[in-house]
Amino acid sequence: MITICSIWMCWLLASGFVLVSSATKRAPTAIITDILSVDEPAPEPNHHLATRLLRYFIFGGIIQAISAETQIPRRRLVFGGRSMFQDKHSQTGPGTHAAHVVRVCAINASLLGANPNLTIALQNYIGHTQDVPRIYNYFAGVGGAIDLFQSSSLKELSKIDFTGFYNGTNKDTVIKLSNAFRGIVEKYARKENQPTVVIDVAKATKYCADPLLLFARGTEGHRMVRDGTFLRNYYTPNSTAVVIDPKECHKGQTQTNVAGTKRSRA
Repeated sequence: MITICSIWMCWLLASGFVLVSSATKRAPTAIITDILSVDEPAPEPNHHLATRLLRYFIFGGIIQAISAETQIPRRRLVFGGRSMFQDKHSQTGPGTHAAHVVRVCAINASLLGANPNLTIALQNYIGHTQDVPRIYNYFAGVGGAIDLFQSSSLKELSKIDFTGFYNGTNKDTVIKLSNAFRGIVEKYARKENQPTVVIDVAKATKYCADPLLLFARGTEGHRMVRDGTFLRNYYTPNSTAVVIDPKECHKGQTQTNVAGTKRSRA
């Protein structure tokens, strides 16, 4: 597990405010109503796919603001990999999955020492799920491909300055990520459009048509942290902060892509 060195961290552990997870199962998080009204508990499946891109940019702004506040580098604040936080299981039967909207594995343990309440708020944000038919969340399908896109694009996401203007590197990076997301949806629409699953490319990629909106949502995420809205709405006082070793994030999950080659779910 992560070596915890600071006196503050040791006090948190002794006080029972921190759980060091063995990563054998997902850590439970609180169910939080989406304050930006960009999603819903059980959306139309194509809207779920579209929301995954929108909330990813909001997440990018949140991470930038937390990094600035705590001096933890953006690229080290969260780690991609299998989802290790989850707010609920599906409530609508075995054919439905509680599908993550943003797929992140672990949070840098240094954030606990800097701001334990903000750690819990961030856990609650990344643990958020929506109920969708399981085919839209299937690892070998479009859901798994978007998982991999989100985890592997954290470095690219960190290039965007959500306090700046929509031009230059900011604009180029937003468009690059948006186009990559569109490519995933289009590929799996060709592969998966059967009676059991119908991916509507226009609906699932509707936010790709407006990259400026994606950037604006990222600035909203940044603002929420700076003005305290994020902490007020996503922190839950009865929750426990959880430390997960980043080494656990990439264990034992591979996916076969359309070309038939294996890739890690990381």
